[in-house]
Amino acid sequence: MTSKKNIAIIGLMLATAVWGTSFVMFRTILLYTEKIIGDNESFFNTFSLFNVGLRFFLAALGLFFITMLINKKSLSKITKLEFRQSLLLALTGGPAVLLQMHALRITPASTSAFLTQAYCILIPWLSWWRRGSKINRKTFLATILVLISLKLITGFNFQVFHLGLGEGLTLLAAFLFSFQILCFEEEIFKNNRSLVTTVLMFFITGIILLLISAYPLYKISQGNQVLFNQFLAIQTNPKISLIIFAMILGPTIIAFWSMASFQPKISATHAGLIYCFEPIWASLFAVLFPLFLAPWLGIYYPPDFLSVDLIWGAILMLVAQVLIIVK
Repeated sequence: MTSKKNIAIIGLMLATAVWGTSFVMFRTILLYTEKIIGDNESFFNTFSLFNVGLRFFLAALGLFFITMLINKKSLSKITKLEFRQSLLLALTGGPAVLLQMHALRITPASTSAFLTQAYCILIPWLSWWRRGSKINRKTFLATILVLISLKLITGFNFQVFHLGLGEGLTLLAAFLFSFQILCFEEEIFKNNRSLVTTVLMFFITGIILLLISAYPLYKISQGNQVLFNQFLAIQTNPKISLIIFAMILGPTIIAFWSMASFQPKISATHAGLIYCFEPIWASLFAVLFPLFLAPWLGIYYPPDFLSVDLIWGAILMLVAQVLIIVK
């Protein structure tokens, strides 16, 4: 295996680690909001939508200004293919996030986490359909190991599973995530600049989500001024702003830029299997982060426990990766 592929694998694994922090940080923000607002499902849907959109939009601005300070020419002369790829990434990833968020309100977290990773099964088949890429035995075996690992990590239970609205929306989100991952493998996009496509993708995704959240926020401001003032107070809270800044810098800019930079150097199928590390990192951070975030914000957020299933799940996930890497 070439050094470029090795670097790409390490880069994507680090990206999943950084992305894994977002689940705990956003969960912390939601728990703080619930403490202030109480149980208000329609508000939380709008609140989540607005904050994800804000995160992507600010990430676009931040990365744009950083780049302009370092090298203005790196964002000059955006090509049609760069804009096309960015648009495809935004139009697959944006709706996928929306579907996943809505499904989380009506679907157990363990079920959502397991079904979201369905792209590790979908990608090889979609790649075969799109390019005729063969599904070899090692890939098939690695996929089975990943699925067993995910079941252990998420605690997914087949006996109580039923395909309802939430489960259907989550699978649809996984389908869209699959196309987003495959988009990096397209031959026509191989010369695109990862920095340009990342900034554009952030901007398009952020604008779409913010526009969708604008109307329900307007209705809240007109119909319940107290609730709207509480929303503004939460958004301007220095501690919450610091967590949002950490999410913009880490799980957004670093994770997505790494994805855009490194994924084209390996197959989409292997990248999909690497991305399945996210639940492992999220579970580990759920053990550690609440220990200092909860007291800092004055909320009740009990940390998870490092279970035997999580350890075995991580081992099986590593075995699956080695199986793909070794010739």
